[in-house]
Amino acid sequence: MYWQEKTKDIGSVIEGSKTTIVFHGNMGMPGVESVQASCGCTEALYDKKLNILTVKFKAPAIPKHINSNSYIISKKINIYYDGGKMDQLSFKCTIIRK
Repeated sequence: MYWQEKTKDIGSVIEGSKTTIVFHGNMGMPGVESVQASCGCTEALYDKKLNILTVKFKAPAIPKHINSNSYIISKKINIYYDGGKMDQLSFKCTIIRK
């Protein structure tokens, strides 16, 4: 396994708020060529020197058709390694209505 954790549960996040999630790479993993987040509310940045992936997440508003004060979502980050291998990290959270 290339990452210490492949999934994270970041708990509750209020809609519209920003949070940062950090994934730590293991020693000996192949070089990372690029990273790609699954949507526009998530930005993924890989630091080769520190061997960490920092994910900046802005919690979206709960859709109006959801008749609840909370909403569980998950987001994925694709990791592309040198040599063509691919991996996927993810996180989930519960969005809380303001």
